[in-house]
Amino acid sequence: MALKRFYMRNIYGKDIDNEIWDNLCNKKFVKHFSPPEPRKHFLRLSHFRKQGYDEESAMKGLEVKDIAQWEDSHYKAGYNSEKSVAEDLHKSYSANHWKVIRELFQILGFTGIDDKRILSSNIISETFTQSCERFIKVLDQSLLLFGFKSRAKVTSDLNSAIRAINAIAGNWCGYTVKINRKKIGPKEKQVWERSYQINRQPYDGLGFGDKVRTISLDVLADKTTHTRYLKMRCLSGSYLPRYNQRNAHANHLRPEPTQKTRKAKTNKFVLILEQFLERYNLSAESSPEQLSEHAPELNALLPDWKARKCVKEALARGTEKRSAFSKEQKEALVPDQRNMIYSVRKRAQEVTKSEDKWDIFINTLDLGPKGSKDGVIDDKEMVASSSNQSRFRKYLAEYGADRELIDRYAKDSKTTTASNKIQQERTEKRLANPGRTPEHFTFEKVHRRLQNIDTSKIPSMQDLADVIVMLSMRPAEVSSLQIINYKPDSEDPPAWYKAGYSWYCTGCRKQRDKPMPMRLLSMEKDPERARELLTWIQDAIKAGKLRDPVYTETGKRNNVPFAKFIKSLKTNQDEDEITPELLRKIGAKHASMVHAGPNPTPQHLDNLSEIALRHKINRLDAGKNYAL
Repeated sequence: MALKRFYMRNIYGKDIDNEIWDNLCNKKFVKHFSPPEPRKHFLRLSHFRKQGYDEESAMKGLEVKDIAQWEDSHYKAGYNSEKSVAEDLHKSYSANHWKVIRELFQILGFTGIDDKRILSSNIISETFTQSCERFIKVLDQSLLLFGFKSRAKVTSDLNSAIRAINAIAGNWCGYTVKINRKKIGPKEKQVWERSYQINRQPYDGLGFGDKVRTISLDVLADKTTHTRYLKMRCLSGSYLPRYNQRNAHANHLRPEPTQKTRKAKTNKFVLILEQFLERYNLSAESSPEQLSEHAPELNALLPDWKARKCVKEALARGTEKRSAFSKEQKEALVPDQRNMIYSVRKRAQEVTKSEDKWDIFINTLDLGPKGSKDGVIDDKEMVASSSNQSRFRKYLAEYGADRELIDRYAKDSKTTTASNKIQQERTEKRLANPGRTPEHFTFEKVHRRLQNIDTSKIPSMQDLADVIVMLSMRPAEVSSLQIINYKPDSEDPPAWYKAGYSWYCTGCRKQRDKPMPMRLLSMEKDPERARELLTWIQDAIKAGKLRDPVYTETGKRNNVPFAKFIKSLKTNQDEDEITPELLRKIGAKHASMVHAGPNPTPQHLDNLSEIALRHKINRLDAGKNYAL
């Protein structure tokens, strides 16, 4: 024990008084900080802390030292000092390491290494979802920078990301992301709620900033700190002001404490904004192009939409030091995240340009199932993920990617097999129990209401629902669908033309990229009457007399009012809920019965239903033929 204390004195406390060191270095301190790993963490943290008075200034101090070290290397290289240059190449430029550690914590929503906040699972999940692609890039850089060799697959779920961050940051400085769990709600319906914080006190709760026994990193780091400052007790992660020993009196008198006036509380995100604008010299005179260059970095500091809202309001207000920003400048600096949707088609287009097989592999995994907070993947998410991966492969082939790379790196056999199994079970269940048409939307009642519609009056929500059933529409197609009458003028008709059909539909929702007319088949036998009813509904929506079932007047998506209305039509005899998707299937079923004729076969009815739903029928029915 005595030898260990002597050895630790040379490492930690050369400039500390004997009395203070004896009180500090007890048995518990020796036990926790004599092993190599905590000693390594301690020295790295102390070197980091002594570079400045806060995290940002410490980063700048490390950058200055790195630049000086590089210049020294170039100077030595000019004199062909191979030995000195080789030694410099083996040195660790710690500024880059600390930048990566800070960026890893910021990807989860923390402001930096010294963020003491406890974040909820919603904030962490939302921030990580927005920064998922950035995390993969930073992870690749950190594996090279810290010298890790990993054969693990690149994953984009939150739990795997936290494990990777804890492995990197924990090995470098001992800091990790701690997950807390507690039950909330009444006793009968209690659920687990998770919260996250940066744990800066490893080793059984005894950290470098322990208030009672452990001297703080800041004091040990700064060798020029006055002896009287060594008796101060600081919280973990806090910084002490640097005290210049040259200005101290010869008798080492304690400097007089200054009276500090308490300032009014300010929103922390507003403070972040003001510091950010000052750092990059941004103002109301900056152009939107200049502001947009710094938008990604500022967005990384704002964890959720509430923080972005606070920043936008602060930009609009202005202060004594700066003028208010215009609307265009606000949108350039803090863009709306809802408009930054990274579609499957855009992914495929960018990956094809890069021609990198690992980009294909990473994007395929990113489109895979994510799972809930507890790691459970429901059936709906599994099927949707498999569909997204299938579309991703389709678009890759469409944009000219190598077919061999697509087959090898863009296929997730486990997800495809699980999705096919789920859909096969659904199909078997649906065929065994076809389901009963809701009482309010039986063929007789819908047909009677359509015949009694008076187009001179203002349409109601019920009329809208009946027209959706009549044309087997998606609610999003109500404003875009058009019915046309086409007769070929030449002997060489277009490829979409079908002999015997003269009425077609355009504006289908699934054909926004490649519009192509599809055959019209509705439960209203007269196409002119069907077009009249559709135009009547569309004119009322344009005039503001009827609400669009999906979109508001400003273009935002909100289908709640229409969904609530059709749910209210459920009777006690109905087993399932009435949904817009169900209305479309009911319309296809009614249309097939109208046009089938006497004694139709099930195959003929299915074919007519596919035409009414405007599906392509030049392939096998994937819903009945799943390859497991």
